[in-house]
Amino acid sequence: MADKCNFEIGQERAQVNFLTAYAIAKGYERFSEILGCEHPEVVLVLAGGQYASYFSVSGLKKLSNCIERGTLAVPEAYRKRLKKQFTKDFAKAKKSSASGKSAAKRAEGAVSALSLVLPYIAALRYYEAAAVPNLERSLIGRGEPISKKELASVVSADSYISLLYRERIGLLGIALKYYGKTVSAAFVESMERHAKKYSAYIMHGTTDGRQPYDHFKKRLDEVSSKPKCEIKKELQTLINAPIKTKTEKKKIRGKHRFSNQERELIKTLELASKIKARITDSVFIVAAIADAIEILSKKWGIDKNYLYRLRPEEIISYSRLKAIPDNLSESLKKREKAAIWVKNSRVKIFFGAAAESFEQKKVKINNEAGNIISGTPIFQGRVCGRVKVVRSPRDFFKVESGDIVVCGDFSPDFAVLADKISAIVANEGGVMSHAAIVAREMKIPCVAGTKIATKMLKDGDMVEIDSFTGIVKIINRVIK
Repeated sequence: MADKCNFEIGQERAQVNFLTAYAIAKGYERFSEILGCEHPEVVLVLAGGQYASYFSVSGLKKLSNCIERGTLAVPEAYRKRLKKQFTKDFAKAKKSSASGKSAAKRAEGAVSALSLVLPYIAALRYYEAAAVPNLERSLIGRGEPISKKELASVVSADSYISLLYRERIGLLGIALKYYGKTVSAAFVESMERHAKKYSAYIMHGTTDGRQPYDHFKKRLDEVSSKPKCEIKKELQTLINAPIKTKTEKKKIRGKHRFSNQERELIKTLELASKIKARITDSVFIVAAIADAIEILSKKWGIDKNYLYRLRPEEIISYSRLKAIPDNLSESLKKREKAAIWVKNSRVKIFFGAAAESFEQKKVKINNEAGNIISGTPIFQGRVCGRVKVVRSPRDFFKVESGDIVVCGDFSPDFAVLADKISAIVANEGGVMSHAAIVAREMKIPCVAGTKIATKMLKDGDMVEIDSFTGIVKIINRVIK
């Protein structure tokens, strides 16, 4: 066991399973290939359906210096190489995920697809973490200060319409088409098509037990309970959002005199944003994994939620056996808590009590900010209120009027809370996220992309949000 050292929170979110986390960890082996730099020491922790990643502070500083000297110095050359490399890997992943019909082949193809594209998510997050401040410093150094909101807007991938957007637009369209009408065969057919098209993406990782049709039908009922004019307004807002963002970016570019180097850096950041979005939207990968797990669950008679706790190589090897170990189900039950340690491209895994012990002994959270959390300002405003941490729809019951919702990612399911909350603080997202759409539509102050809000805040904490600057200040912490 290495000595305890300072770590910085990377991500914290719900509905990430061990299989995906392990694939992310293994993906660090390709880090240098994608980014041209070695990855920092990383600890990934999963417990109770929650996922958190921690990065060595000293490792991050070394990585930032490496990026500054390397890819940031030649953004145009790096962008061309990155685009060519990702296009090739993405095509391979798509082909791999569709290979074979047997459980073994499906599992092997799904694992291969994951290993091809997931490394880009981690590598490009680091790139952005170094590149955005570099761009900001460059502008300030030339007497061209830029706000955080302008910075977030100018580097977003406005030309890419995410699957999350398209699903919501489709659902609103169905709601309008059949508004006030009795259930018909045509309505059922429309809903079935919608569920089939989006279920692999939207339903991935859900644990509520509902079937895809029922899941989407419930969300449609919630939408249809609103006045028709409100549904039309939300639909129009969603359709216009990419155009609005593109217009805002044009205004920002007209306002600030970007140098040639800065313009090239912005283009590379836009590409990085688009690549991450495409990977997130990769239904074929999610579907391939789900198919393989479904086949093995039926074959072995084991709860499929347990099977997501297998290592990729275990899935492949077990799927080739006629019989599996008698104690496999019991063994997988003990894997609810897991810690994955990645250092020098070596991966070590701990389960159960060993994972708990490793996390406590290894990880010391670095929190130099104290009571300040910063992110991207979305809809501007100032508000003071009580925190409710909402990790999934199972937490909706505790949200009361005037509460500030703190979440990993403000997904479509969360929209039902919009009428009674006073603000949104999200770990994930930017100017084109679902949190941003809801915030602008409902005029709710919002700060997104904080990375650490769900880790730093607890139910009952009092916070002050300034979404002009993107600052969340902790006024009073609940002592438990």
